Amino acid sequence: MGGPATNPDGIIDHQREYEGGSYNPFYSLASHPAVRQHGKGVAPEFLADFIMSVARMSAARVQGVGADQYGGEIQKFELMTPSEIYEALLEEVADIFAYASFLAIKAGAAK
Repeated sequence: MGGPATNPDGIIDHQREYEGGSYNPFYSLASHPAVRQHGKGVAPEFLADFIMSVARMSAARVQGVGADQYGGEIQKFELMTPSEIYEALLEEVADIFAYASFLAIKAGAAK
């Protein structure tokens, strides 16, 4: 397989990479045109594609580690009560808050 396909705007065809088994979401996000253009003006199409890339990363996690942890004939969430799903959601929000705090510390230390 050759390098990733790009359109004239420089957006990589991540769908083809994903289908070909060579998709690395972390590299793809870090090298995305929206990241490279940050501070110079991010075009709406780059921002939209970045958001879609995050969605593809989420889908890949559902099919990978998520399937290993929660999958099966019936998905774990299908067996959970709304209260259990809400509790799990709050735990995830707490993790996001913690990671945002870690990033704020790093950004502050980098000044």
